[in-house]
Amino acid sequence: MVMVRDMMSIRRRDIIRSLGAVAVGACCDLSGAGAKAAKSLIIMHNEDFPPFEYDENGTAAGILPKKINTILARSDEYIAIHRTNPWRRAQQMIRIGRADGLSAYPSLERLDYIGFNETPLETITLGLVFAKDHPKRAEIESISSLKDLKKFRVVDVFGNGWSKQKIAPIVDIEWVQSFDQVFEMLAKRRTDVHVVVSLKTAKWQFRHLGARIKDVTFMPRPDLSPPIPLHFGLRRTLAGYETILRRFDELYDENRSI
Repeated sequence: MVMVRDMMSIRRRDIIRSLGAVAVGACCDLSGAGAKAAKSLIIMHNEDFPPFEYDENGTAAGILPKKINTILARSDEYIAIHRTNPWRRAQQMIRIGRADGLSAYPSLERLDYIGFNETPLETITLGLVFAKDHPKRAEIESISSLKDLKKFRVVDVFGNGWSKQKIAPIVDIEWVQSFDQVFEMLAKRRTDVHVVVSLKTAKWQFRHLGARIKDVTFMPRPDLSPPIPLHFGLRRTLAGYETILRRFDELYDENRSI
């Protein structure tokens, strides 16, 4: 009888242990099931702003999408889905809520519907582009401030918020769809000057477009404006956008060497 009671006690202990193991396993499974998935953010990019962002065979390429990915990869909280469009359309996608964010200069117009992070992803400086044989080349080269642009015909690409805010009040800008159109108009002297907002972009264009821009020249003019910051921004209608931007800055500040 003693042996029977001992066997029954052992079986009861085994059953209790088994039930405990099942309970622990269930808790673990529930914990795993409750883990939050990374939040997807649809980020729009200018398809024609190299080397910062551009379309490469249907994929967003360049400094900015790479930097955003690097920052977000430091946490499993967010993941960026990158898309490209003509710049004006890209911004409209955010305005109507079909995309979430971008990287851009925080112009007054953009601030109406986009909140921006604190730390710039990049800063850019100005230059002037004009025809090599322009009859007023000496006058263009002697421009000493943005106010001097009122003497000339100026061309720019739709969606340039900095030019719209800083140059449009000084002189009427002829807006076109692409940099190709800008260079063509300059070469044919149908306009006088283009204020390129990035030396890196100008150098990239001149290096890659070759013969297509052989009749225009580029002049670095960082003295015409303080450096222009490009920030990461999210639409204000996105739930929790301020929290996401604060977290983005925290992740960015962990390693500013990128």
